[in-house]
Amino acid sequence: MAKIKKQFSIALLKIGDTEFSVSSFDPINGAYSDVQTMDGTVVSNKILKKEVRDNRFICLYFEEGETTPRPEVVYDTTREQDVDNPRQINQIERDTQTFVLIDVQTQKIFISDFRKKKTLETWLGDTLDQTVLIKNVIDRAEFLNEVQSINTIYLSATPNLFSQIGMLGSELTSDFHNYGTGIRQIGLRIDFEDNRLPAQLKEKVMNLFSQKDANAIEKLVVSGRYDDKFERVFNAEGIIDKVTIDVEPREDGLFESEMIFSLLTQEVQ
Repeated sequence: MAKIKKQFSIALLKIGDTEFSVSSFDPINGAYSDVQTMDGTVVSNKILKKEVRDNRFICLYFEEGETTPRPEVVYDTTREQDVDNPRQINQIERDTQTFVLIDVQTQKIFISDFRKKKTLETWLGDTLDQTVLIKNVIDRAEFLNEVQSINTIYLSATPNLFSQIGMLGSELTSDFHNYGTGIRQIGLRIDFEDNRLPAQLKEKVMNLFSQKDANAIEKLVVSGRYDDKFERVFNAEGIIDKVTIDVEPREDGLFESEMIFSLLTQEVQ
């Protein structure tokens, strides 16, 4: 299969009041399997694998799945028809993967799915018996001071708000209502081929930040690069650094954790 770009969000990890070390994660078992039940019936299964690399990186791999949903039929691509689902109701496909890399040297955490930030905070806190906080420490001034180029700007708003955005010329906003009255939201995406963030564009981006604060823009995403490896993104979650690796999935569409962590540790060193 062709390689896929897999992106990791980067944040600062705080455990207690002091810097953490490799030994701070000793309470996490090297591998375990956990099941959740409802009314005495198993409904989900999760496994965890932990590995320490180079006495610096803590690699945590989560794989989980649930008994439902389970459709009665599946489509057989060889026979080109629907067939009975071969998976039994008492069987679980662990088809959700989460990869977490913790760097002791930089005190940072790399998460493949940042939507699980709160869940990960709670789990780490309970397991380590410590106060755990995963946070972004980048502010807007730092975003613009450190980012070297802008990749993409995306914004959206209702038609009446969109027409007020100073970044757009009047020729883009004068005929919105000629399309009808049922327009709920309008979006604009700008992709830059090569832009080293000149002063004029930096001023425009700051203006967009201000308009987002004033609710003149409903959604705003600005992404740029601050070195050859890392991307910095401003969106609803705040300002987040990201790093991307190219990895080939297995035939079943899932990823080998060993390969993920090997590529990721190489990229962030």
